[in-house]
Amino acid sequence: MIVSTISALDKNRAIGRANELPWNIKDDFENYKKITSGHCLIMGRKTFESNTQPIPGRTNIVITRNKDYQAPKGIFVRHSVEDGIKLALELGDDECFINGGGEIYKLGMPFVTCAYITSVNCEINDADSFFPDEDFGSWDRVDGFHH
Repeated sequence: MIVSTISALDKNRAIGRANELPWNIKDDFENYKKITSGHCLIMGRKTFESNTQPIPGRTNIVITRNKDYQAPKGIFVRHSVEDGIKLALELGDDECFINGGGEIYKLGMPFVTCAYITSVNCEINDADSFFPDEDFGSWDRVDGFHH
């Protein structure tokens, strides 16, 4: 199984502000939907709760340290990123996605073999969530587009 990460980052690796995305880029949302549809998304509790509903068309796996956390019906809860990945494998997914937030990205990077990164040409001054300081320079770039 491929373990991928998917995120949009500003010039300083910012990914969030006040538990929300700091931008609204239609092309990026469409690309995210196309790439992740039908797959497992592994996300932290705060990222899950920042959505108004579970992300449709995908298996939502929430990572939390709270052993008593109660998620809505149909949402899987695990207590480590590794257990989330194991669940995705058990469910037969061929590619699962580490979907944020910052701490989950950090915990997931040792497992990641593929990264879908959108570079946003801006700096979010009041960002409070960041993508880990991963050096993608040693990775192979297989695709890219500008819009």
